[in-house]
Amino acid sequence: MIEKEGANVRQHNLIRSVAYDLLKSNSSVWEEAERQAADLWLNDYEPKADASNLEKVRGHLEAFEHYFVVKDWNKANELLSIQLETGKSLYMQLSTWSYFQELISLHSRSLLLAREFGDRFGEAVNLGSLGNAHHNLGNYQLAIDCHQKHLKIVQELNNLQSEASALGNLGNGYKVLGQYEQALNCYQQSLEIAQETGNRRREAYNLGNLGNIHYDLGQYEQALNCYQLCLSISQEISDRRSEGMALSQSGNVYIELGNYKRARRCHQEHLTISQEVGDRLGEGVALGNLGITYERQGKYTQAAEYAQQHINIAREIKDKRGEGSGLRELGVALLKQLSTSDANKVLEYFQSALSIFQKIGIRREEAETLKNLAELYKALNQIETARRYAYSALNLAEELKLFLQTECKLLIAELNNDDKL
Repeated sequence: MIEKEGANVRQHNLIRSVAYDLLKSNSSVWEEAERQAADLWLNDYEPKADASNLEKVRGHLEAFEHYFVVKDWNKANELLSIQLETGKSLYMQLSTWSYFQELISLHSRSLLLAREFGDRFGEAVNLGSLGNAHHNLGNYQLAIDCHQKHLKIVQELNNLQSEASALGNLGNGYKVLGQYEQALNCYQQSLEIAQETGNRRREAYNLGNLGNIHYDLGQYEQALNCYQLCLSISQEISDRRSEGMALSQSGNVYIELGNYKRARRCHQEHLTISQEVGDRLGEGVALGNLGITYERQGKYTQAAEYAQQHINIAREIKDKRGEGSGLRELGVALLKQLSTSDANKVLEYFQSALSIFQKIGIRREEAETLKNLAELYKALNQIETARRYAYSALNLAEELKLFLQTECKLLIAELNNDDKL
């Protein structure tokens, strides 16, 4: 099925198009050929020295496909969890590199195999992983559906550790859609199970998630307390990625509290950790947050540069939420030093960001962008248009119980005063 050329493994076009059908007519010969192909990909494939991250694990991905077509669940599943040279499993490495579409393909196939062989726990694991991949691509309702199915199965199996994981992931889906009561309930349940079973990593994650709820609601001191507990546990158990996220979240609180020096230090540490562990998604987030810190300090040129770096990484890894956030950050930086020549660019950035957030259902970011559009039109002295966007932002902020509603009311008051002049 495949031929070996030096250190490289390649599928032969003629075999693929003609002989493959002949092989399948004899099931035993065909299955053996598929297994030999998988073995060659695993043992003989060597990526080039300058290969992309995806090419570095191409041998494992191709081997997985060969095992999948012969319905070898054990071998296929083993490939997802086997430790690579990086020290991580294939699943974790793809997640770290933000190859979420590839993860969806892998886990969709594994899910089919698990169901066919009646492996309920395997079905639950793949539903959870599939949900996480959908979440990272902005497919939030699909993610929630996967996590709800995951939760139902592990509760039937009485698996507390997996139940805590499913609850935490389900909470993430509810939170990003602005359904805070449901999210809070999921996080609390997950935290209780983690503490009961002594799962320190899960405990840290849930503390961070609870902090995110407080942050979204403008309860900054409570948020910071949660993040500091999360950071302490993450450092204690040497979970670098979780440590980076706790630093990032703490930095965001310091921005809101006006402590820009500490905010910048937190985000710089997060950036360093993300680059060390190869977390491209985290790297983009850290760059974006550094840009926001500089924007709040009135350093708009630096803010715009960091925002553009955030956009570049987000587009590279197909992170739609990150792309939308970066576009909004870039628009805000330019808005604060608005010139007539920049007005159309700022409008384009905000409209593109709004379109992304509405498409993938991130309502909190949608409200923020609507407010930004109101601020733009206010700067352009188009008061009626500005007022319309401000009220849209206020209505959404009130629906989601966001602290943003206070800022929207102040903006509307300013617009009404401008209208009277």
